[in-house]
Amino acid sequence: MNALLDQFDRLAPAIAQHGLVRYEADTARLVQQLRCTGTHHLAADVVLDPSQPAVARERAFGVLHRLASTTTVAAAAVAA
Repeated sequence: MNALLDQFDRLAPAIAQHGLVRYEADTARLVQQLRCTGTHHLAADVVLDPSQPAVARERAFGVLHRLASTTTVAAAAVAA
């Protein structure tokens, strides 16, 4: 499994329990790493925007988590 996906997997339950605000720095690092894979999505902007409602940011994190999973599958297919 991809290290980026592992990080999303570890952070997701913490965000679900405590909210995204508590994990702003971790989330920003993950978004940057995901963007470095060539994955760009509007959800990244929502996650990073503190003026957005918390529920919107948390849902956007879920979208990015799914994209990280898709990126991992695509990377594995290319490597094979």
